[in-house]
Amino acid sequence: MAETVLAARLTGPDRVLRVEETEQGPPAADEVVIDMMYASINPLDTYVLAGQVAGEAPVPRTLGVEGVGRRGDDLFVVHGHGVGLFRDGTWSRRAVVPRGSLIRVPEGVDPVQAACAAVCGRTAVRVVYELAEVTAEDRVLVLGATGGVGTAATSLALSSGATVWGQTGDPNKAEAVARMGAGTVIARSAEELVTAAKGLGVNVVLDPLGGDYTTAATRLLDPYGTLVVYGASFSAAAELDVRSFYRRNIRALGYGGVMEGPDEVRSGISDALRALADGNMRIPVSDRVSLSALPAELEPERRRAVIGKTIVDVGLD
Repeated sequence: MAETVLAARLTGPDRVLRVEETEQGPPAADEVVIDMMYASINPLDTYVLAGQVAGEAPVPRTLGVEGVGRRGDDLFVVHGHGVGLFRDGTWSRRAVVPRGSLIRVPEGVDPVQAACAAVCGRTAVRVVYELAEVTAEDRVLVLGATGGVGTAATSLALSSGATVWGQTGDPNKAEAVARMGAGTVIARSAEELVTAAKGLGVNVVLDPLGGDYTTAATRLLDPYGTLVVYGASFSAAAELDVRSFYRRNIRALGYGGVMEGPDEVRSGISDALRALADGNMRIPVSDRVSLSALPAELEPERRRAVIGKTIVDVGLD
């Protein structure tokens, strides 16, 4: 028997998000019903809304690729298996999801933080621990340090004992970087970045920006340094001085979570939850919004102003 639930839905070809009461059918044999508590907002959600990802998926459907909810006495992260992409997602008071998309939240982990673990937390763990292999000996520059992954990666690098600087192009966000315990590099352009980082002795750069910032990162790194690129929010095209790059033995690595299979996704989420439980990772949450506030929250200007993450509290409406 179908029930009615409040959800944020992509309802037609106009790609407009509408918050409305919608009928939700019973779960199939491989599905479960979970009462959602919090959901995260990720760049991937905006790509889905714009039709750049999963544009061929049927509408109407509920968006939201990750979140945390309650089933019985237990809390679970919800992510993967097409949730929020090709099937209904987490921006809903209640969700019908595949059993395989549930990962139990350990005792002591804040559910608000857990709601960010699947995408933001998993990316930060992969980038800092597995690719850059950051240790106490490293001097790390985190580009876009006030973003969701940037804040999480900064906390992980600091917990590893490394010396860490966070870059921001907005002087008004410098205090946020300092609150995380990192030094601040204010650079609105790639050239400013090279100048600001001169003399810091950076041997690891974590880069979600791409474009000229990636070019600058290869210039400012010390010999034998490591560059990890995990985004291109500034630009997808970058120039490279090949001689300078190879003569200084720079190592460049890339990370894209979409390449991971179900088992890798689950292990990455589990690692992120463990880092949260151990206190090694923090994901600052700048605001909590209701489902009804979601359409306005997704406006580009609003997204650029966010520090850390914005959480959708599905019970606020």
